[in-house]
Amino acid sequence: MAPKYVLNYFPVAGRAEAARLMFKVAGVDFTDNMISYTDWPNVKSDTKRFPLNQMPTLEVDGKVICQSAGIYRYIANELGQYGESNLEKADIDQICETLRDILPKFTKVIFYDKDLTDEEKDKKCVAMLEDDETKKALNFIFSFLKANNEGKGFLVGNKISLADFFVHSVDSVFVRFKPAYKDDYPEAKGLIDRINAIEAVKKHNEEKKY
Repeated sequence: MAPKYVLNYFPVAGRAEAARLMFKVAGVDFTDNMISYTDWPNVKSDTKRFPLNQMPTLEVDGKVICQSAGIYRYIANELGQYGESNLEKADIDQICETLRDILPKFTKVIFYDKDLTDEEKDKKCVAMLEDDETKKALNFIFSFLKANNEGKGFLVGNKISLADFFVHSVDSVFVRFKPAYKDDYPEAKGLIDRINAIEAVKKHNEEKKY
């Protein structure tokens, strides 16, 4: 009997989008429990479901998994989206951890720089997309794509993996600030287009309300 999955997160893409897409592309049923920002203060103290008083969490037959990285890896392992060998897993991890290195500076500006106007936040994020640290990270990530099937497939191996889903989820953040950022990374546009062309992803994008 298949496990009962419940993914808890806000009604936004954020840290849950990669998990949602992994389930949907694999055709695995799950409950996408979107908790509103208004309701969150009333439920976050439930330590059985939110041990760290934060989201996302994934419930697997009632057992709770915290931390987005742990959630992603669990799902990817369960659904066959975590490479075909330990070397492929290592490549997937390199890609994901490189993204996690640069993401905090964007989330800090977006959510915690209260003294900045929205326009100032946008300008700061555009500048960070163009700085050496971000460029070095993205060039490193897309070097895996260049080396794999001449850049015409996915990031690692011969099928879509956690690395692709995570890059896809972050792409929407970068596009928000600089729609043409992928002009600097030619292979990136092809990768995102291939992911969006998957029927389950296409349907998700058409139906989502956030």
